[in-house]
Amino acid sequence: MHRRGILSFSIATAAAVALLPGTALAQSLKDQLVGTWMLEAGYNILPDGKRLEANGPSPKGMIVFDPGGRFAQQIIDSTMPKFASNNRQQGTPEEFKRVAQGVIAYFGTYTVDDNQSITLRVECSSYPNMNGTAGKREVKISGDEMQVINKTAPSGGAAYLTWRRAK
Repeated sequence: MHRRGILSFSIATAAAVALLPGTALAQSLKDQLVGTWMLEAGYNILPDGKRLEANGPSPKGMIVFDPGGRFAQQIIDSTMPKFASNNRQQGTPEEFKRVAQGVIAYFGTYTVDDNQSITLRVECSSYPNMNGTAGKREVKISGDEMQVINKTAPSGGAAYLTWRRAK
């Protein structure tokens, strides 16, 4: 095969691979975001460089992005003990404090800013100071793993979250 034929074949092959379903090059960030993601790891790095496990050492969580631009996220400290009263309205001050510090849940709308960031507009949150705010997140998706960085996390510093697409 001569040079022009090899070049044409190479370009055609690259174009075909880029158009395959599931290929990152063929999908926009929004297409890749849509779906349900389960939290694998989450922590904050504070301005002084210290690491904070804002939702405990092994947080559980889920974030859902729908195709219409809505999202819902919740992250929960999985090490919280059950309430002694067995009634969520009748916890002790310490039990209520653990919930307030160990749970963050919010929902609203999202927009894709570019291929590496999104903006979340919070309608309502378990941390009321977030209500009505908008925050930019850096996003990197590789296959079924998503890394999200929130440089202005509500617990301080920058939050680093690793999500895995739900099966």
